[in-house]
Amino acid sequence: MGGLCCRQKKTQEPYIVRDNVYSELPHDSRRNTAGAALPEESLYETIAYAPESIHSLHPSAPGLEETSEVLENRTVTCTSNGEVSVKRSALFCAAIDFGTTYTGYAFSSKHDHTRVFTMTSEEGSSKVPTVLLFDQNKKFHSFGYEAQKKYKELLDRDNHREWYLFKEFKMTLFQSKELKENTPLKDFQDKIEMPAIDIFACAIQFIKTKLLEDLAERGSGVLEGDIHWVLTVSAIWTDSAKQFMRKAAAKAGILNEMLSLALEPEAASVYCREDFPCVGKVGTRYILLDLGGGTADITCHRVEDGGLKELHIPQGGGFGGTDVEEKFKKLLVDIFGLAAVKSFKEKHLKEFWEMLADIEISKRKFDGNDQLVVNFPAQFRESFGEQEHIDDALQKAGCYKDIEIKRGRMFISKDKGQWIFDKTIDQVIERTQILLKVIGDVDYIVLVGGFSESKYLQTRMKETFGDKIVAPIEPRTAVMRGAVLFGQSPAAIQTRVSKYTYGIATMNRFKPEIHSEEKRIVIDGHEYCDDIFEKHVTIGQEITVGQNMKEMTYHPTIDNQAHAALQVFASSKESPEYVTDEDCQQVGLVLVELNTDRKRDFEIKVKLIFGGTEIQVEVRDGHGKSIKEARMGFLG
Repeated sequence: MGGLCCRQKKTQEPYIVRDNVYSELPHDSRRNTAGAALPEESLYETIAYAPESIHSLHPSAPGLEETSEVLENRTVTCTSNGEVSVKRSALFCAAIDFGTTYTGYAFSSKHDHTRVFTMTSEEGSSKVPTVLLFDQNKKFHSFGYEAQKKYKELLDRDNHREWYLFKEFKMTLFQSKELKENTPLKDFQDKIEMPAIDIFACAIQFIKTKLLEDLAERGSGVLEGDIHWVLTVSAIWTDSAKQFMRKAAAKAGILNEMLSLALEPEAASVYCREDFPCVGKVGTRYILLDLGGGTADITCHRVEDGGLKELHIPQGGGFGGTDVEEKFKKLLVDIFGLAAVKSFKEKHLKEFWEMLADIEISKRKFDGNDQLVVNFPAQFRESFGEQEHIDDALQKAGCYKDIEIKRGRMFISKDKGQWIFDKTIDQVIERTQILLKVIGDVDYIVLVGGFSESKYLQTRMKETFGDKIVAPIEPRTAVMRGAVLFGQSPAAIQTRVSKYTYGIATMNRFKPEIHSEEKRIVIDGHEYCDDIFEKHVTIGQEITVGQNMKEMTYHPTIDNQAHAALQVFASSKESPEYVTDEDCQQVGLVLVELNTDRKRDFEIKVKLIFGGTEIQVEVRDGHGKSIKEARMGFLG
């Protein structure tokens, strides 16, 4: 039982403060969720609020002086039954697999949903590099192979300096602790910055346009409004990162009500269950490793009759295939020094670009049994000095026996080549072993994603886990194919395990024997404990998809109140005490638009709904009638 409050101001702006008039409510209006009158002792037990000074590790909540327009820009409409119905009635389902290094799309029709078509580029691949090029006016020019080709032409003519290339920018969503729409991204030359939301939106819009052109060429007659879009996101991303992708998709012209988010390892797991016979049998337990360019996403499932059951909280980290390239660049710095490498990039960007491209090719071929061979541009050699200088550098770095540079090639011994890979692969193996200790034995360990195609990684995994290691025929496309299947049948994932403990900020009656004195406040002669974490779901809790959690009841504090709000917090602890605890962070703001002819005794019943790829909220009045305008905001 609680009071939901909003300070009255001339502009009627929808921010909230402590409920300082709650005690004026008539006693018969203070009822529990079953409708029974509460005893006097419980009248002030729980009051939901947002404190005047926002307590949050992420400054994502609006300040007290921000307007309703600002709040609107930070919110996303929660899924309604009507929205679900619209998606289900769509003629096509199309998935965009937005990767750190490669991006692609896949689609299927409602009438033949198991027949999935994928993107086919002019180069014959089903995915294209996640590379964007902007011209001198910072206008979008091209994406993928076309962007790479154009940029190489510019480099050849030394006309690249006023053009701006962006690559491997997806990792910003994983690395940024205070993600915002205007979070800056640097271009390949480290010369300019552009807002992250613009970069992501341009990429999504390009892929969306290509998919629509593909459908048109097939004579499908499908309109954009007939498509249910699915956008893939990492399972280890924060809620803010997920909403960021929704915002980017909206800016790219995808309607929110026609968009779903799919967790990448889950999507791959759905694909494997459908198209990978050894994994698809009921009762099969497996760990799926989605090893992409930027991150490794690890999920555990058991095949149930009709769907998949998650066995553990998704794991992972920033140890994808691009880590190998970073290790190679570190090797160059160790040998030649940071100044020489930076000078080479600045003076010979074309050759630096080509060197990185060659590393990408060489790392796929390396199997750990032979040398790792990489192009060594003549310009690098010339800028560093004569051969004897290079030999001296190799000697000082302790690499003289492991690395030989001759005829425009760097020949790296198999031991040093393994060293370049091993730190990344060791993390994959270690996380997998930890999971096995927690969940027990599994039937298979499934490898998907671009980095899973590394021959050396496969060798190391098989040496460690034996015959349990398996992979589908096209591990690189497993996520986008599975995302289409997931979009056609979201119930394919039956249960998930909560990644955090979620709750809301509340104010309870002060009890000196259990509450901290510094949290004690007095309102209208009554003592309350401030900043209580009111738990809705516990970390590690198994949740059925779409499951409604604990319902709480609140009240407005002024007549004709137009808006009300609740702060949602997440914690890595099982039972946090206060929302100000160090491990708590605000992850959402639930905004509720109220019927302005309601009085203060108007009841607002709130349920947080978990189990999907995003947190949803359901808000009803005391009579059970749905209040439609309920939103959850995450971005700062």
